[in-house]
Amino acid sequence: MDQATQYSMIDKYVLIDQEIKRLEKRRDELKQQVIALGEGGHPGHEGAVSVSLQQRKTLDQDKIKKLLSEDVLETCYKTSASIVVRVTKFEKETSV
Repeated sequence: MDQATQYSMIDKYVLIDQEIKRLEKRRDELKQQVIALGEGGHPGHEGAVSVSLQQRKTLDQDKIKKLLSEDVLETCYKTSASIVVRVTKFEKETSV
């Protein structure tokens, strides 16, 4: 891939990342308004949303670490790998 094509691809990725962040912020604002409608189904013209309360049990890891020795804890750990792509937006220089 030549450098111009790479720059174009990276710039598109950065711009799309910014747009996603803007849209996620707006979605989060709307989500709070939807939650305020209360539990149940709420129809619109484009689709519907439902609001419900869910609960789940989790292990208190601090308590477990106090109860078990390091050797026992070490046998319980799993390692996972993932690819991470971070976006850094360059600030545009302003000319005087």
